[in-house]
Amino acid sequence: MAFNRRKGAVDGGDYEGTGLQSFADLRLKQCRENEVIDSKYGFERISDQVREETGYLLNMHSTEILDDDKRLIGAIDYYFIKEDGARFKVALPYKPYFYILIKKVP
Repeated sequence: MAFNRRKGAVDGGDYEGTGLQSFADLRLKQCRENEVIDSKYGFERISDQVREETGYLLNMHSTEILDDDKRLIGAIDYYFIKEDGARFKVALPYKPYFYILIKKVP
């Protein structure tokens, strides 16, 4: 079942009638919709790697972003507010997986 963090359950995995070819298309569409909603609230993503900003952390949540190879990867969106009231957000990619090796005790 697909899930949108802002809208709740989207569908049961049936993409007929939506114009979407796959689950990846649905995820990409949701990412773009989330960007539009965030920008309406004044949170523009900082994409310049060199620019430095200072602000207070307001919130954070998991998201997905496109990497250099145009693939969706896991990331964390960090939402900040500056002293003058301006807002911005930063997305930092991460690998949300970890592996556990279970050792059998004799």
